[in-house]
Amino acid sequence: MADCDPKIAYVLERLVGEGVDLDRVTAWEDLRENLGQPPLDDAAPTSNVA
Repeated sequence: MADCDPKIAYVLERLVGEGVDLDRVTAWEDLRENLGQPPLDDAAPTSNVA
């Protein structure tokens, strides 16, 4: 997403600048799986709450 959206690239750059190791960040789908939630697909409704 960072390739297409400069706002996301900016946020990621700031996080790295503050010392966040992006290699240690867990992917959203992995977090959902760890919580026992089904994977999202394009037809699934999305929530604004993370």
